Amino acid sequence: MTIKSLLMAVCVWTLVVIPAWSQDDLTKGDDAYSTYLNAVSASLQAADAGNTAEAVQQRKDATAALVQARRFYELGRAYHSDEVDTLTGYGLVLGLMGDFDLAAKAFRRVLKMTPDDPDAWLNLGRSLAETGVAKEAVEVFQRCIDLSGGAELEAEAHVALGDLYLDRGVHMLAEEQYTAALEASSELVVAKIALAGLKLRLGLAAEADQLLEALGDIGAVYNGPMQEHLVKALRDFDEARLWVPDDKENQMGYAKLLSRVGRATDAIAPVKRALALDGQDYEGWNLLGSQYRRVGETKSAQAAFIKSLGINPDQPEILDTLQALGETPR
Repeated sequence: MTIKSLLMAVCVWTLVVIPAWSQDDLTKGDDAYSTYLNAVSASLQAADAGNTAEAVQQRKDATAALVQARRFYELGRAYHSDEVDTLTGYGLVLGLMGDFDLAAKAFRRVLKMTPDDPDAWLNLGRSLAETGVAKEAVEVFQRCIDLSGGAELEAEAHVALGDLYLDRGVHMLAEEQYTAALEASSELVVAKIALAGLKLRLGLAAEADQLLEALGDIGAVYNGPMQEHLVKALRDFDEARLWVPDDKENQMGYAKLLSRVGRATDAIAPVKRALALDGQDYEGWNLLGSQYRRVGETKSAQAAFIKSLGINPDQPEILDTLQALGETPR
């Protein structure tokens, strides 16, 4: 066999064998990504059901599936795929693993194939925002909004754009975007959580608390993100050295927000200030008792709960709590 014929044979093998092998890996990558999504969903369902062990195991399975998905996608050279779903899956996997610059490259390829796909624009915008390319990210999010046709996808783009402004300290523009998100989709939970976090950063604790109270039981899907938003918002508020308005509503709202993230010691002072302004708020006394109980101050907790019952005796759950604390109300 001559050198020329040998080279031709290698080229033929490359053209015929590698695509078939690559496509098989791409299919495995898609399957592994689906397994990841299913495991995340199962983890959240287990958490809602109070099955912590199952939730943890499903989260471990999700992490393993995510690693597998990336491995197969890269074996199959997913970046060069002409399948939009596969390339999108690869980009999402990269983003979930923190490789936002590579994810952005993948979504740019998706947009070359489907230039009017608002989901692809949103994915690209999120990747760019994470890599610090703010100016282009703003333009990309706006493109998504223009193409979305309204409703939830538009709202998600507004939230993402609001988050971008928030990270750069442009609170007014962030509020505009979160408000626009709720105008596009009034029940979008992530928009309400984001807006509550912004209100808190501005010291408007009562408004922030009201937004979160209105959500009710949002389940494990949103509890995690809400906790993250609140922790960061409270930290930003502390670092800015701002003040909560000295009225009952804001002091009580601030205490509730602190309580939500487990800062019981910090929550005690604003509850006491709110009760100094309105000592007849039995729910406030219950909140104070709960914080004292969490920090191990049993006597103070008992006194607060007894004060609450003196205002509103019809609270069987508080009676049970007092008995659990070793106190039998007269």
